[in-house]
Amino acid sequence: MKVFLPPFKLIQQGIGFIFFVSASFIQAAEPVHITLLQLNDVYQISPVDKGKAGGLARVASLKKKIVQESPHSLLILGGDTLSPSVASNTFKGEQIIAAWNAVGLDIAVLGNHEFDFGPEILKARIKESQFLWLGANVIDRVTSHPFGGVKATEMRVFEGIKIGFVGVVTDDTPKSSKPGEGIQFIDPIASTRREAIRLRQQGANIVVAVTHLSMEIDRKLAATGVVDLILGGHDHTLLQSLAGHTPIFKMGSDARTLGRIDLVVNRKTKHLDYINWDSIPVTDMTPDEPSVAKVIESYESKLAVLLDMPVGETAVPLDARQEANRSRETNLGSWLADIYRYSVQADVAIINGGSIRSNAIVEAGKLTKRDILTLLPFENPIVKLQISGQVLRRALEYGIAETENKEAGQFPQVSGCRFSYDARLPKGARITDIRIADVPLDEQGQYSVALNSYLAGGGDGYAMFKGLPYLISPENALSETAEVIEALAHQGKISPKADGRIVRMN
Repeated sequence: MKVFLPPFKLIQQGIGFIFFVSASFIQAAEPVHITLLQLNDVYQISPVDKGKAGGLARVASLKKKIVQESPHSLLILGGDTLSPSVASNTFKGEQIIAAWNAVGLDIAVLGNHEFDFGPEILKARIKESQFLWLGANVIDRVTSHPFGGVKATEMRVFEGIKIGFVGVVTDDTPKSSKPGEGIQFIDPIASTRREAIRLRQQGANIVVAVTHLSMEIDRKLAATGVVDLILGGHDHTLLQSLAGHTPIFKMGSDARTLGRIDLVVNRKTKHLDYINWDSIPVTDMTPDEPSVAKVIESYESKLAVLLDMPVGETAVPLDARQEANRSRETNLGSWLADIYRYSVQADVAIINGGSIRSNAIVEAGKLTKRDILTLLPFENPIVKLQISGQVLRRALEYGIAETENKEAGQFPQVSGCRFSYDARLPKGARITDIRIADVPLDEQGQYSVALNSYLAGGGDGYAMFKGLPYLISPENALSETAEVIEALAHQGKISPKADGRIVRMN
């Protein structure tokens, strides 16, 4: 049975009066609502923070609910998802693409870490993707077109409203990843300006930049006024900003927060009237979407098996005891520090002993990925700082100031330097000799130092590192766990030893 509704709708009732208006007029006057759901820098398909936050099955559940409220919805990723993680080191990003396909991701911009496994692996992942990749400033040197079949822009239409999307990634990607020589990364601001003009010429009423840039560059882009909105990534912090009339949003990392940006567009003028936005916590109170959870579980089950497969071997026991690593040089600490230094090609590396876990002797024999995760459970990024010799001395003095306190995690396991100290001397003046590559420390000189991001941010009391210039920032860094696993696989069999790089004189 068909029901015919009258062509009028009651909109207001006053005292003694009833006002009617045509339903078609109401429809013409109502704005068009378009919802953009935003995530960025998502490396884990499963929940993080001991299960309390994140998880793409939970994101899918939130997305499904929001689409019911707002049918004109798109899920957008601000770059960085193929790497780094232990799962990605195992599956080369296959698992994250499968998860995004199940969730129903619509648009993603390339991030710098998409290139961690090289261009050929990235091409394979792009082909597997059931969503669109953007990369207006990532140019194949042979074809002069965007790399790997990605697009520079995309246009979507909702009830006659045309929204253009342009995607750009940081142009320092070659310094932080492995894109190879065949790809050129051009100026992201100039690229966005060029493509935004094209989108306007094609009739775009609103232009959205999906970026994987630092907030500083995003602000410069916003100030040009060429786009109406920036959905960004690269910074792993929940951020919002405004430059000119262009808002910028970033949603932290690992899907802890889902951004909801509602565009309210005048149906008649097709102008953006206003934006509503919200940051929605993704917590353990959010149910999993069953079909996505099934995909994730299939990879987690495979990973559990693969974690117990050997990736290398140690010919000697490895000292992972807490008391040892927090008070003196150990063979494990020196080996890990060497990997840190080689990974980012730094002059010196420092690892706080408190980062090395397990609190046991790892017996000689086969080593699995699970063993490495037990030793380094935090999966910290390995960053690179520029540091003066004077500050390096202060850091080492601080590191050995509490050697009697076996709970203090600050003791420095090092690479690229050797030092001697006398614990009987006053704190802050105990080191008697420091050599960098067998040359005495130049306190006025400049050095590069490899650290985990925790120490670089002042963790374990290393306040002298805060604010120092990054040569490789956390957003551009590789995971310590993945780098150690790769180094172990490459070396095959290791036999590290404490070689006297740290000498306590009394």
